[in-house]
Formats: sequence, C-alpha cells, structure tokens
Amino acid sequence: MKKNTSMLLIAALAATFLFAQNESEAKNGSIPPRPNGPVQKMDVPFPIGVFWIQPAGEITDASMEDIKNMNVNFLVPHNGTNSFSTNDRVMDFAEAHDLKVMAFDERFNYQFTNKSEPLSAEVLAAPQDNVDHYNGRPGLLGYNIVDEPTGYESIDNVAQVQDLFRAHDPDHMTFVNLNGYWDNYNHTGYSKDVSGEFATPNSPLGQSFRTMPDEKKITSIQVWLDYNQFKDDEKLTMNIWDSPQKKKLIDSSTLTPESARLFTTFNFDAKVKGNTDYYWEIVHEGGGDNSVGWIIRSKDGENWYPQGTGYVKGTPINSDFFFFVNSSFYENYVSQWASKNPDMLSFDYYPFGHNSGIYEHTYRTLEIVRRQSLKHNLDLWSYMQSVGTESMRVPNEGEMRYNLYTNLAYGVKGIIYFTYGTPQIPGFQDGLLNSNGEKTNKYYYAQQNNAELLQLGGTLKQLTSLAVYHTGSTIPAATNRLPAKSAVQPADSNEPYIISYFEHQNGDPYVMIVNRDFDHARVGTFTLKHKPKWIKEISKVNGTAIDTNYDKKTGQLTLSFKQGEGILLKLPAGYDLD
Repeated sequence: MKKNTSMLLIAALAATFLFAQNESEAKNGSIPPRPNGPVQKMDVPFPIGVFWIQPAGEITDASMEDIKNMNVNFLVPHNGTNSFSTNDRVMDFAEAHDLKVMAFDERFNYQFTNKSEPLSAEVLAAPQDNVDHYNGRPGLLGYNIVDEPTGYESIDNVAQVQDLFRAHDPDHMTFVNLNGYWDNYNHTGYSKDVSGEFATPNSPLGQSFRTMPDEKKITSIQVWLDYNQFKDDEKLTMNIWDSPQKKKLIDSSTLTPESARLFTTFNFDAKVKGNTDYYWEIVHEGGGDNSVGWIIRSKDGENWYPQGTGYVKGTPINSDFFFFVNSSFYENYVSQWASKNPDMLSFDYYPFGHNSGIYEHTYRTLEIVRRQSLKHNLDLWSYMQSVGTESMRVPNEGEMRYNLYTNLAYGVKGIIYFTYGTPQIPGFQDGLLNSNGEKTNKYYYAQQNNAELLQLGGTLKQLTSLAVYHTGSTIPAATNRLPAKSAVQPADSNEPYIISYFEHQNGDPYVMIVNRDFDHARVGTFTLKHKPKWIKEISKVNGTAIDTNYDKKTGQLTLSFKQGEGILLKLPAGYDLD
C-alpha cells in the first residue's frame, strides 16, 4: 500500500525493517552507547534492589537495617512513597544505612504514559522540580518514571520525560521498567482507529511483504486477531506463497483454537531469499460458524507497511494487516523503548504460576530482552519473584535461586525483588516480609543469594553475553539447543542445563552453567574441546578465581549444583568458545 501515512502504529509494522536495522546499527557502532552513564557509575559490586518496602511513615532504623542486612544496596520504595515528603523520609533512613533510593513522583502516574496526547504542563514541570528538590542528597539513586508503560503510543511521552530529567541532572539515572511477554496482553497500547476482516472459507485474507536483505528463513509470522472468535473445531491455515499470484507454495502453518492468542503466531520452516517479495494468506478451513475475526488491519487509506499491501479474496485493498515476520509485537515494544537510549533496559516476568513448572514465555521474554539489550548496548535489569499472588505461587528456595541464576545466565546486570513487603492488596501473600512485617524464609533465601551475587558481581558486570544454550531431553520454547560442536558439552545431553558464553571486557572467555532443575540438586560432568590448560571457578565466597577438579588430560570437569544453581567459570585467554 503506497498512500499517506498518518498512524503511530506504522512503528509497529516497521518491525520487519526495525530489528535488522537495529542489529546493523549496533554492529556499526552508530547506536550511541552509555558506557560511562549513571548505571555504570554505581559504586556497588552489583545493583540489588527491593520493591515495595514499608510505608514511609512506618520506616524505622531497625526496619531499614533489615533491608541493608539482606545485602541490598538500593530501594524502589513504592507503597505510597510518591511525594517529596514521603521520599524525603525514606531517603533520610536510607542515607543513614548507606542505601540509595529510586524516587517516584505521583505526577508520573500510569495515565500520562498510556496516551499519545501531549504531556500536561504539570508533568513537564515535574523533572525540574524533582532535580531541584533532591539536589545534593547522597541517598538519591535516580528517578523512577513509570512501571510497565503500555505500548508504542506512550513511549515517546516516557522518553520526553527521561530527556527532561537528563537535561537537568545528567548524573543520576532515570528508571523505566517494561512488562514481559504475555499472550493476551496488548503491548502495543493501541486500541483505536483500526479496522479488520473476518476470515471465512470464501474470504481468504493476505498480505504481500518483503524480506530483509539478509533474511534466509521465515520461522514465524504473527498477526493480531480476536482469539475469542474461534470455535472448538475451527482452524486457520497460513500459506506463504511466492506472490499474490500463488505460483509456488513456500510453506504452511495451521492454527487451532488451543494455540490461538490475541497476537497469534504461525510457525514455519520456510527457506526464503533476502530482499524478495512474498505473500502470506490466511485460509479458513471450515468448521464452527465458518468465521474468525477480526483480523486487524489499518483503516482504508492508512499505510502501515510501505513495501506491501493487504488482500481480501485475492483482491488488493487500500490497507495493510498488522503482522510481524520473524519477530513479534512484544519484541517491537521492547525495541521501541530500547531505541530511546534508556540508562538500562529493565523488565519483569514472574515465572512461577500456581501450577508446577514455569510460565511458558519465561525464556521467550529472556531471549528477547537479551537480544535487544545487546543490540542497543544497554545493561539489562530484571525483577525477581519473591511473592505470591492470585496468579503466582510463593516461590521456594530452589525456585528463587533458579530465578536469579537463570537471569544472570542471560546477561542480567541488576536485580530488584518483587516484593519486599507483602502488599495489602487482595491475593498477595508472603513477600520477603509477611503481611505482619515479619521476615519469611524467603528473606533468608534472598539474603544468601545476594551475598553470592555481591561476590560474583565484580566479574559479572564486566561480561558481555555471547550465546545462551540449553540442554535436556526437551528444551524450553524459544530457546536454542546446545550445538553438538560447541565448546562445552555435558556428559549426558538429556540433563537440563543452561550453558552461557561470555566475554570479559579484557577479552577473556567465561562460561556460566545453570542447573535448570529447581527441584533437584545434581552432579554434572562436562567435556571441553581443545582441552584448555586450566579452568577456574569464580568463588561465591570471595569473588576470586579458584581451582576446580578439571582434568586437562581428559578435558573433563565435574560440578555439583544445588537446585537452580549457576556456576561461573573462567577459561584461559584466547580459548575458543565456538
């Protein structure tokens, strides 16, 4: 479609261009890094924070000392701490205990970031007011702008506030935290000025599109539809053709009601050529009421995808469908914010639901945020689950350890516990403190995990993630299986490990191995090709490189893991991890 462009949503559909562009820019160094920004200048071994402490009026020296003794170094207070007076009180106690505060202003409420309208004068004045008020306070870590902004339309507004803070105070960080990947959550934040079509047996829906210059394969195409329209026996099939004339079928994927989502993904294994036009078409296979819709498209005359056009019944329309090739609505949401050059890329995704195991998009979220943090040269921060809710179980010791080390294996360089206290909100139960303000077992689990992290942190902060692989009889969705020729191999490939490769800023290779089983401890033996001369473990007691039981004659190393534990290894300079 080649007509006028007037919608913010074109940024979403530009994903088929955006991600490759970002990757290219990162390689060429044109995305401005912030290697000496406020995050990197934090004078701590590793950033460890807590969210939702006691209300400001209930803070005492003893309660702040408890936070400090959990090996924490900063606070995201929340829980009504949203004014100068409440932040000042929290900061008074924090400063006395060598802690820092991410200050939040009540003027930065959820509504102002969820709209595309210009920001109010009150909001625009708030950054200068905050900087003037907290000027000179040693307890100020930075400014907490918003938690979980809802999508593309709000990101420009958030960035505007971020830039105002930076103009007035470049020495303190600004903080924005993104949501994780959820199937039926509209991260686009877009809910108006759209149209749509119903797929029926007599009305196939299609879209022409162009691959990226280096694209060799199509593994997924995601569309936006009303999944509630599916009946039990209805199916949609998406076919990829060489053109709208459909002379050559490239691949097909069929969607059932069980797999339908708000942003529905059709999975493929289609070999394609770069910078080449193709055509996808959705065909209703019959059943139910013979109709599934809406499948979202732009309003007539709106150009969401300049290098293609939508089709209904094989006839081009003056519109484009909402779709992503080899990407997703969520990754574009993350990329949109990452492109604003924040001080760090922070996200939350809580893996432990009430059923056993983890939520299905735990690793999909980690893969996406890791990829985007690397492309934009940003430190990656993550929230740790330490509370139960109506939809989340209370994590145990192994699960909390697993949550931490899994995130570290994906390159996370800062963590925040959700939550410290237990919110007085229906459904919340047993944070690090219970509803009576008493320490739970999880307080001590976190305290031990943090103690280890403070020892590992000096090394972890200097590492860049190179690759993350999984082993096991099955591996989690969206992850990559350890290649057979990779440098580190478990003796039993059916055992569930994460094997992550890193490069130190001095060029030295590092490996982290995580026991992906949070219910059972295990002993694993690993073989390293090329048989390096030595392998050291970074000690969780003092942070030094210590000897292991590595046998350089056999190239084998045996490691003992607690439930969910990770072990960080240092290898000789020049060792090839490929």
